[in-house]
Amino acid sequence: MGTRTPMVMLVFIFLLLLALPRPGASLSWEKFTEEVKKIQAGAEGRLRYEWWGGLEPSAAGEGDYDFYSLRVRPYLRYPGSDLTFFFQFQYAGGFDLPDKGLSGPGAGYFALSTPDNNPQDADVLEFYMEARGLPVEGLGFRVGRQGIREGVEVLHKQPAFDWLKKARLSERLVGTWDWPNVGRRFDAAYVYYDRAPYFLDGYASKVLAGGTEYGGAMSPLDDVDVLGGSLTLKKDVLLKGTEIRVFEIFYHDDREVTRGIAGGSLDIHTAGASLVGLYPAPGRGLADLLLWGCYQWGGWGRADQAAYAALAEVGYQLPEATGKPWIRAGVAHGSGDNDPATGVHKTFFNLVPTNHKYYGYMDTAALSNLLNVYLQFLVRQAEKLSVQVDGHFFWLSGEKDSWYTGSGVPAQRSFGYAGGYAFSTGRAARLAGGKRFVGSELDLTGTYALSEHVEAQAGYSHFFGAEAAAAVFPEKDDADWFFLQTSVRF
Repeated sequence: MGTRTPMVMLVFIFLLLLALPRPGASLSWEKFTEEVKKIQAGAEGRLRYEWWGGLEPSAAGEGDYDFYSLRVRPYLRYPGSDLTFFFQFQYAGGFDLPDKGLSGPGAGYFALSTPDNNPQDADVLEFYMEARGLPVEGLGFRVGRQGIREGVEVLHKQPAFDWLKKARLSERLVGTWDWPNVGRRFDAAYVYYDRAPYFLDGYASKVLAGGTEYGGAMSPLDDVDVLGGSLTLKKDVLLKGTEIRVFEIFYHDDREVTRGIAGGSLDIHTAGASLVGLYPAPGRGLADLLLWGCYQWGGWGRADQAAYAALAEVGYQLPEATGKPWIRAGVAHGSGDNDPATGVHKTFFNLVPTNHKYYGYMDTAALSNLLNVYLQFLVRQAEKLSVQVDGHFFWLSGEKDSWYTGSGVPAQRSFGYAGGYAFSTGRAARLAGGKRFVGSELDLTGTYALSEHVEAQAGYSHFFGAEAAAAVFPEKDDADWFFLQTSVRF
């Protein structure tokens, strides 16, 4: 375990910035000590146990295994009226990782930690300065190491509406990928302009290693950059109960592993729009609507990129009924490529998202060559207990394309997506045997607040393999996954 960032120097800079006088103010020791007293300190920690079994190819190894993960994140925050400084450190450790795992999360961690079954890492997770209202009211910027969660730039302090944005819209293409033990962050400059009817933002960022990568976590990835921006028309501006957003993201990746797969660098533009709505419905209920779609163009190595993705979700909630039941249904589609010899790459590229929230909690799919139909049911039996049930059905969009998994680049030597890329040709390997139906998944998750600061969560999932899964995993094409975790925040 080693910290690559000079911690003492960063803390010194943090304290020095507090001492700088604001416009119109004088510098004094008394003023400095008053500002230091405003610093807030806290921490969050998570201990997780996971068991995985199934999805076995025709090879010897560990089909069933379990392991543990521990993550601790202390932080300091200076909440000034105009300037905010935030500093957060992270320790992350994995224990008893399987050295012969055939699939699942433990095998993914170990693949980037070889030959360590107990990898650990520590570094600065976030360290940024944010300014608001300087020099123009509504204008703000944030510079430094930070999380980027595209899609959730604006929240409206309405619980159901904000839940839709956080849980069902944000991080579809660019996210912090915080379900894995390490998480993802960016060295970035972010600027925004917030006025009553709309919110405009833009960012330029360097992607950092993380997610499932312990050995080099939070180190900059060479030649992996993301630039983006969006315009949000806030809720009720055009339509009552409706928010509309348009966005554009540019992704550049010129690493050696990428050039080996695509035959050159990736220079991909993704432009699209989203609509989120929450409306009164019969029976004293609330109906919700989520629409999202985008188109990609640019360069996929020597080929042109021309792909698209879209989704639609609807839901109905009874906020005043016992348990506040909420049922939702949706369909997500990412384009595939049935004829890679044309010189046009038509498989949608998922960028650097947080996919764990969307395409089954077992992380068996990415939004590439995918058709996902899903149902979701949520109930809050008491203030401390909530239960969620999700069901997914997975098909490949094109039977001649492949089955893709992953959530974006985790390390310098890893492309970030698996299952469909042939290093020698730059074309999709036909791993699904020309079959379209991958399978289905059932997820059951329960969360219980033990106290104001401590939360326990458990989940069980089963993947029912179908014909395409059997072509990839002929030994065992179904799988089970169980996790139990405790989270602490103070």
